This record gives sequence, structure tokens and C-alpha cells, in this order.
Amino acid sequence: MKSIKGLLTIIGLLSLGFVGGFFTHRQVTIQQVQKVREIGQAPGFQRHLLQFLEPSADQREQLEPIISRYAQQMGEQWREHRAERKVLVDAMHEEIKPLLTSDQLQKLDDFSKRFRTRRDKNGKSRREKRPEQTGLEQ
Repeated sequence: MKSIKGLLTIIGLLSLGFVGGFFTHRQVTIQQVQKVREIGQAPGFQRHLLQFLEPSADQREQLEPIISRYAQQMGEQWREHRAERKVLVDAMHEEIKPLLTSDQLQKLDDFSKRFRTRRDKNGKSRREKRPEQTGLEQ
């Protein structure tokens, strides 16, 4: 009887450890992805670089205009890259759609929706407008 209780206790503790580790890893990964997204935008890049460098007040005054100029360029490059990738993905979808069943088309649409959802700075989900919804083409 004691060995069964001991075994159940060990299994329970291992299960708790696994679940706790899973959710901890998930949260850390989400934070890392958000940091990468933030660094891809000009203000986030500038803020993170200045935090990393820890410049003095005099250095900061000299560094900010230079870093800001490059951060703007990097942010623009990030947006262009996203637009180019979207064109490629859309072209691929148009080419593979005739080969898919209706169930697969639904799965493809569900899969694509995950990438059209963006998160704001508070982590709240907001839908990214598709060109046909805004009347604009990207």
C-alpha cells in the first residue's frame, strides 16, 4: 500500500512539474517573440539598443539622432519584407487552392487567420485588416 501511494505521489509530482514547465516555457517563448516584433519597429529598436548600451546623458544626446535615423530605415525594411512575404504566400495559396478539397481549403483559411491576427502592446488580439476589407491594396 505504501509503495502505491509513493508511486502515485511521484507520478503526481512529475505531472505537476511537466505542466508547470510547459506553461513556463510557453510564456517565455511568447515574451521573446513579442520582443523580436517590437525590435522590428523603429521605436522598439531604438529603445532596446539604448537600454542595452546604457549611454551617459551626453552620449545619449549624440546617439539618439543617429540611432533614430537607422531605426526608421530598419522599420521600413521590416514592413517591406512583410509585404513581400505576404505576396509570396498569397501567390502560393492561389496556386495550391485548386488542388485542395473543401475541408483542406477551410484548414488553409484557418491556418492563414492565425497570421492575420496582430497583438497590441498590451497583448490583446486585434484583427489585421485584409485589403478587401479596407478597399486598399497592399
